[in-house]
Amino acid sequence: HVWVLVLRALGTVALGIGVGGDMEGIVLDGKLDMALELKVDEEELIQRLLKRAQIDGRADDNYETIRERLNVFNTQTAPLTEYYASQGKLETVDGMQTPDKVFEDIRACVARHQNL
Repeated sequence: HVWVLVLRALGTVALGIGVGGDMEGIVLDGKLDMALELKVDEEELIQRLLKRAQIDGRADDNYETIRERLNVFNTQTAPLTEYYASQGKLETVDGMQTPDKVFEDIRACVARHQNL
C-alpha cells in the first residue's frame, strides 16, 4: 500500500511518500522518501488565512496569531528544509501558481520519488 504523511505548517508542507509498511514511528525515525515544500509569499499567505477566517469563521486566524505562527514556523520548522535538501529528499513547488498547476507539480515530484 502507499502511505502519505503530511506535516503542515504555515507556508510549507512536508509530504512523506512511501510504499509498503505502516506509518508507526515514521516521524520519529525520519523514514521519509520525500519532503515537499510549497513556497508561498508571506503576505499572500496571510491574506489566504484571513480569507479562510472569514469563510470558516475561524477566530484563531487573526493577523496577530498568524504573525506569531509565521515566526514559530520560520524559527523552528523552516530549518528542516535544509536537512531534507542535504538528504536529496526535498522538492519545492511554487504555491503561487494556479491550484491545477500546483497539483500537477506535486504529482511530478511524487512520481520522481516513487521509483527510488
